[in-house]
Amino acid sequence: MIEQAIAKLIDAVSSVTGRVYPVVKPQDAATFPLVVYERISTERPHSQTQRSSGLGVVRIQIRTWAKTYADARTAGEAIRLAIDGYKGDVVVGSTTFEVQAILAEDERDDYDVETKLFGTLFDVRVWFTETVPT
Repeated sequence: MIEQAIAKLIDAVSSVTGRVYPVVKPQDAATFPLVVYERISTERPHSQTQRSSGLGVVRIQIRTWAKTYADARTAGEAIRLAIDGYKGDVVVGSTTFEVQAILAEDERDDYDVETKLFGTLFDVRVWFTETVPT
């Protein structure tokens, strides 16, 4: 699950360390800013012989939430700067993820009326090496 590698890279950003969550933000969150990430789509290119190429491509949406617009934007920008253009191995537990490239795309702002939280969101496209089915 390449999302684990992305979460680890995001968690290394000091302003959100320990507050990186998959899919939904916790209802009882008290410390901000925080980050929510989710897989939007997956592509698995195939060769002309209909075999997997071993290259996976996922689009992951990253949302920052904060009590002020400035804090949301600052956290989002720190994350973008940390991961945009990243290439290399990411070790999570006993698993090593080989990230070929992370490229940021499609940035925008958000506001949650119910929680009165400001947000920023952007998508990243992640190219990575994955196990080829036999």
